[in-house]
Amino acid sequence: MNRHRATFSICCCDKIRFWLKVKGFTLDHWLGQAGRFGKTESDRALALKNAKMQLTFWGPDWNPNTTVHDYAAKEWAGMLKTLYYEEWKNVCRRMAAACSWYGNDRA
Repeated sequence: MNRHRATFSICCCDKIRFWLKVKGFTLDHWLGQAGRFGKTESDRALALKNAKMQLTFWGPDWNPNTTVHDYAAKEWAGMLKTLYYEEWKNVCRRMAAACSWYGNDRA
């Protein structure tokens, strides 16, 4: 399992480095564009909020039970590094723990 986790980590980091080289595939670019949209400060704030919501969940922000997560998932450099990479590391840790629990830690 550790070998697979290490391979996954290397591949993910390679992908992050690749996307950092492409201006249109970074979270900073997306949020920067949204933050400049609109004529007033409140328009820009709303555009930025909506841009963030589109990437993480789709639905009312007042409802903690929103079930449509990653509606418009993007594998941009900032999203991979700050959100998805950490989520997948946790998944791999839980899988390794489950394998150890069942006596199959060679997976």
